[in-house]
Amino acid sequence: MFLTALMKERRVHEAYDKISWMLLPVIKRRAAVKEKRTRAEMLTRMNKDNIPFPSPDVIYSMYGTFFNEWPPRLLEMLARKGKPLFLKAGTFLMHEGDLDRCMYMITTGRVSVILNDRSKGKKRTKECSKACFELNPPCYVGEFALVCKEPRSASIQCETDMGAWAVSPEDYEDVAQHLSAEVASKQREATDVRRRANLQKFFPLRVELLRQFPYFEKFSAEALNKIISAVEPIVLHDGDHLYSKSDMDSSAYFIQDGVAILLEEDGTRHSIPRGSCVGIFECACSVNERKRCSIISKNYCDIWRMRREVLIDVGLSEPAAFLYCRSAAKSQRANEVIKPTTTPVSVRKDPYLMFCLTRHLMNRLWESALPVIYLNDEKLVVQGQPFQQFIILHSGVFETTFIAGNNEHHTVRITVNGEATAMEVLSGSVDNVFSKGRDNISKTFFSLVLGAYECASSMSQYCSTVTSYGLSEAFVVDRASFDALLPVELKEIMEADKGAREIVYSSHKQNDPSQLTSNMHLGFAAAYRKARECHLKGDAI
Repeated sequence: MFLTALMKERRVHEAYDKISWMLLPVIKRRAAVKEKRTRAEMLTRMNKDNIPFPSPDVIYSMYGTFFNEWPPRLLEMLARKGKPLFLKAGTFLMHEGDLDRCMYMITTGRVSVILNDRSKGKKRTKECSKACFELNPPCYVGEFALVCKEPRSASIQCETDMGAWAVSPEDYEDVAQHLSAEVASKQREATDVRRRANLQKFFPLRVELLRQFPYFEKFSAEALNKIISAVEPIVLHDGDHLYSKSDMDSSAYFIQDGVAILLEEDGTRHSIPRGSCVGIFECACSVNERKRCSIISKNYCDIWRMRREVLIDVGLSEPAAFLYCRSAAKSQRANEVIKPTTTPVSVRKDPYLMFCLTRHLMNRLWESALPVIYLNDEKLVVQGQPFQQFIILHSGVFETTFIAGNNEHHTVRITVNGEATAMEVLSGSVDNVFSKGRDNISKTFFSLVLGAYECASSMSQYCSTVTSYGLSEAFVVDRASFDALLPVELKEIMEADKGAREIVYSSHKQNDPSQLTSNMHLGFAAAYRKARECHLKGDAI
């Protein structure tokens, strides 16, 4: 025990020494930075009286157009919010690549602007520069850092002792909100041009980001680079809409930086994390669906826009990858479908299901259902194909053809919206009760559970074709999985009871669900319940 404790204590000391050794450079660096800041603050306090104040007239005389048309009153407010800064000759005011967001109004002292040339070395000095020029006071530098999140494009070194006033983005926004609409619009336009240029130069869309989304998994690097070269930069300010509810927008958007807020119909707000992709379903699946929510910017937001035409052009060169992209986009859209918590009436009151399943099994059927999206003209089921899924229609418009009692074919369009259903006959003989239009159609029956009749009649193939007319939503249940839930006794009854099956055939042929509802006592479910009751009584005896 003593030896074990001694070894444990030794490992603790070794770990402590290792951590201390690793953290020592960080601690030294922090201490040096803190000491440097303390010296700079002390130097500024000692020379505060030697730093001229940037009055409106002084600011107007500075080189540049950033403050053109600003009224003197607001320039005075901005200058009053500035913090004095004094630096000795040879000190760097900023380094190329820094993400400092302050603007500096230099009122005394000369500075040099140094553009680094990486081919000459990594040091940000005049010797390693590709260009260097001096600025004389009064002047301002770093003005676009106030409104753009961009790295410094150059290094600035003091040639003489320098005095300046630093303005933070927060102080700038406090003053800029009082600008007139015309001046604010001009400055915003100039800022947006700069932000878009910076987005393309410093923060381009990258293949690594696209690879994170399942939609682009199968595309080659060459195809993704084509997408990247064709996307468009979008910059939003606080409160700007990327798109609004009910807008028609077929583009996909990548949130590069900033904060975006998704505003639901009920007013619920959700933050969209940086690096997200929105609108891919409409873009990839060629769906002209009105937006169901709004997306607005909070503070600022930098976004890349991918038009539908760009994705289609790239997809034509790699069709397999494009089809995979569409499938992934459909799955993502299906996940947004809200599934009712209780079994819908369309399932509970379906005559075919009531005839062959108990209420418990219908609930299990609904519990197993998964949401799915169907596009325009997409076949949900095809006559003659194997019966592999139950499809519960939830929302949208569907078309199907069925045979009426006089053996005539009729094409019907069914509009489904939750529990509400409307039907319209599109074709059929005028001599038949099912004439074109919505008249005389109240007696027409169409099961909203595709596969219900096939299940009740023990058919292995679908007996009709159903097509989505526009975008539609449904819930699917794998037949094999559901069959595994069926009791063996019920399966045997459904296979053996020919009389009940004849009732199902007749009801379907005559398009008369009353034959089922009036003979529920002869159905498979009733026979199964009776068998269960007899079995329980036998066990009791």
